[in-house]
Amino acid sequence: MDGKYLSLGEAAKLAPTRPSANCVWRWCRKGVKARNGERVRLRHVRVGGRVYTTEADLAAFFEATAAADAEHFETPPP
Repeated sequence: MDGKYLSLGEAAKLAPTRPSANCVWRWCRKGVKARNGERVRLRHVRVGGRVYTTEADLAAFFEATAAADAEHFETPPP
């Protein structure tokens, strides 16, 4: 992981919709199910009892979710 580590609370404040820190934790653990059925998870590290991520990982998570959704909508129906 490159960049400054962010606590999940700090990461939540950087997200566009201002989710709770618990929501960011769910993104790490369970991920988000995209429209195409793929599960996208937020990359994170655990240091002692705390969980951290980076701004780059947060941006990559949003981009991966958007790409998976776009793939679903661009695929023609059978």
